Amino acid sequence: MPEISQFVVEQAYAVFNQKTGAVHATFYYPRNPRETNDRLGAAPKWGVEVLESLIHEGAARIATPEHPISPPTAGSIPVTKDGRIICTRRDNGAPVHKMFQAGYSGFAKTPDELYTEKEMLTLGRRESAEELVLITRDRNPYLITTESTREETRMSAKRLGLDHLPERQVKEELIDGKDTLKVYYEDGEHLFTLPCFFTMLWNIDSSSIAMQMRKLDIDSDEILPIDAEGMFTESGDAYKVHFNRESFIIDPDYLISRFFTQGNLDDIGYAHPMENPQVFQSHMDGKKRIVHTPHNSHLEYLGPGATPVNQPFLWAPQDTLRTCLDGLEVQEYHKRKLHWELEIDKAFAENPKQGEACVIPPQFLAKD
Repeated sequence: MPEISQFVVEQAYAVFNQKTGAVHATFYYPRNPRETNDRLGAAPKWGVEVLESLIHEGAARIATPEHPISPPTAGSIPVTKDGRIICTRRDNGAPVHKMFQAGYSGFAKTPDELYTEKEMLTLGRRESAEELVLITRDRNPYLITTESTREETRMSAKRLGLDHLPERQVKEELIDGKDTLKVYYEDGEHLFTLPCFFTMLWNIDSSSIAMQMRKLDIDSDEILPIDAEGMFTESGDAYKVHFNRESFIIDPDYLISRFFTQGNLDDIGYAHPMENPQVFQSHMDGKKRIVHTPHNSHLEYLGPGATPVNQPFLWAPQDTLRTCLDGLEVQEYHKRKLHWELEIDKAFAENPKQGEACVIPPQFLAKD
């Protein structure tokens, strides 16, 4: 099965409410889409135009025949009872957004999954459960499941060699999305309306994502996160390749106390080194999977774009994570996700030869 299953959207619009920071997007889908297994590609100059119109005028057309966009995919991110966020850092072999911190999102298995609210919600939960497994911090740990993700979590645990663990099922609830995604057929027939945390980007691809946030009834100091993303066998119960990415537990108060927003990426410490990050990775020790905090990892000194840097663990939240920080009303991101996307699109448009390294401040680049 290909990694990407999507189609092209040539008519889409967005409205931005400056008072609330909410984005309301409207997409018009073809009735008989032509499936593609390729990304549409970057269009940062078009993104700058769209985002400036949204920010300054409150509305914009975000897809045209000349500048199409892919239909919104879905994802979700866990938030613990004590308000911590669990996220990943994309690995150095990822096709896009190498070494950016990110939420858990992905492409549909078939285009049909993008046509109903139910399937979009299922896709969002599935991405979390396929890419992340949580266990308790006990000598004899429990596998953490929820009612909606139990099946996918058990499959992920099996791939990781953790299917022998007893379960501890915790309650979950969706945090109300302040954004809305409305989808119609091209002739105007309504398909669905989905409350979500919506993001769109043009710096590495012309795409959009409807995120959900799942509040889990467990504190962050009770859990250990294990990255479960990889390439699976046809049966889905084993790995061809386990990417074994780093997992992070982020305290939003850390973001608030450290940085003060003036208007550029430096002011929120974008692509600056994190201070005492809670970062985790796993490895197999015989038949037992061990979760540890990596030190002297070859990934530690790689920044966005897998660029060598002179400080470990640069903080570079990708679009999915930024939109969730906005939704949680973290001070430096609240009502400003379009602003930060605009700043990043400008960096890509002005420095095309640098690629993803364009967001890294010069003082953090490793010298030859």
